[in-house]
Amino acid sequence: MSSSNIESKANQNTAYLHNDVLYVPNDVLEDIAEELGIDPTLVKKGKRAAASASLVKQLASMIADVGTDNHAQAGVAERIHAKELARKLRGEAVFDSTSVYAPDGGVDAVIKTADAEFKLQVKHLAEQVGDATTKEYADIVDYLASTSGFRESADPTAHGIQGFSKADWSWQGRTELRRHQFINGIRELYIMARSGLD
Repeated sequence: MSSSNIESKANQNTAYLHNDVLYVPNDVLEDIAEELGIDPTLVKKGKRAAASASLVKQLASMIADVGTDNHAQAGVAERIHAKELARKLRGEAVFDSTSVYAPDGGVDAVIKTADAEFKLQVKHLAEQVGDATTKEYADIVDYLASTSGFRESADPTAHGIQGFSKADWSWQGRTELRRHQFINGIRELYIMARSGLD
C-alpha cells in the first residue's frame, strides 16, 4: 500500500487524540507495518492482548514524534490556528495567500466576523513565544498565535494584542495537527527504510 493510500485512510477521521496520545485505527497500523516490512499479523495479534493496547498507542505516538517538523508543518499550523480562532470568534478564516512563506506583512490570516475583522499571525515554533516577539507584532495584528504557547514573561495583552495557543484548540484541531505529524512520520520512516535498502 502506498503512502498516499495510508494518508487517505488516516484522513477518514478515524484517528483521534486523547490526553495527547494519538489513537490510530488498527487497519492503518497494519498497512504501515506491511509498508515497513513488518508482519501485519503481529499487529492483529497484539490488538487482542490487553497489554498491547498501550504499546500500539506508544508506537503511534513515536511515529508522530518522528514526523514532527515545525518548518514543514508551519502551513498546517497556520490553517488550524485560523480555523480554531474563527470557531471561537464565530467567524470565518480568510487567507490572502496560498503560500505560508509569501511576504504578508506579518498577517497569516484574517478572521471575519459579522461586525469586525481580526488579523492573525502564527508562530509554529518548538519554543514558547517570548515578549520581544509579542512586542514586534503589536502594531500589525490583533491576535498572535503560538503552537507552543507563551513564556511567562510574555503578555500579549500588555502590547494591545490577544494571545492564542494550541491550548485553546478543540480536540479536532489537536487531532488534525497530530495526524499530520503521524503521516509525516510514516513518510520519514519509509524514506529511512528505503535508503537502508539501497
